Amino acid sequence: MNKYQAVCLDLDGTLFGKDSTISRKNKEVLKACLDKGIQVYFVSGRPYFFTKYQASLVDERVQVISSNGGCYDKGDTIVKKCIPQKCLAEIIDCLKETKSPAFFKSKDTIYAHEAYDARFMYDEWVKLPQFPYTKSYPNLSWEELKDKSKDIVKILIYDMDKELLRKLRERIENIDGIAVSSYNDISFDVNAADVNKGNAIKDVMEYRKIPLANVIAIGDGENDMTMFEVAGHTIAMCNAKENIQMLCDEVSALSNEDDGVGEVLQRYFL
Repeated sequence: MNKYQAVCLDLDGTLFGKDSTISRKNKEVLKACLDKGIQVYFVSGRPYFFTKYQASLVDERVQVISSNGGCYDKGDTIVKKCIPQKCLAEIIDCLKETKSPAFFKSKDTIYAHEAYDARFMYDEWVKLPQFPYTKSYPNLSWEELKDKSKDIVKILIYDMDKELLRKLRERIENIDGIAVSSYNDISFDVNAADVNKGNAIKDVMEYRKIPLANVIAIGDGENDMTMFEVAGHTIAMCNAKENIQMLCDEVSALSNEDDGVGEVLQRYFL
């Protein structure tokens, strides 16, 4: 008998194809897993409102862990792990020097010094009727950013100058009270200390009384490493970098572009 009771899925590079959507086959397989009593969590660095909407497109039973564990569903409760205001002020002071674009994200609001990229401000999303409480505030002065940024669960810092970004990351990592992780080499994420995907998974599985040994985690990036550390069985996408693949118990036969998640879940549960 299959012992696994829950599946934790990264989105970008894992469940999503290159167009940042979930394929029909993946949706069908996820719904079939839910019908068999398997708990499904979307575990992403994306904001809560976006991740929750993607879950709703599959099934209302899908729960989410967003912002790398900064904001997540715990039954009917939404848990928020906010970056301390003192840390926010120190980070903003660092950004003033480098002028690197940064996006300060709460559960449903995004703040930025400049609207560097509409994708990171979720411009096409905040205008939709599905998100009546979601707002974006670009083009804030540094002082306005300090004043307005409240309940921030994640900061995305971005720069095409990789050497400048590396030095900025080293400086920010020395600030007490925060944690830093990456998905690619031109950006990094900042969360409150001890906030990561793995700790969020531990919290929700304890709440659901599901042993971590009975959890499957599927992902492709550096920010999935803490998820892999806690899950009982780990699967890297075949499109993941080699160092991520080497961390996991197995590698998917198909990529995110070819419904790799659906193939894995069919094999385990259907």
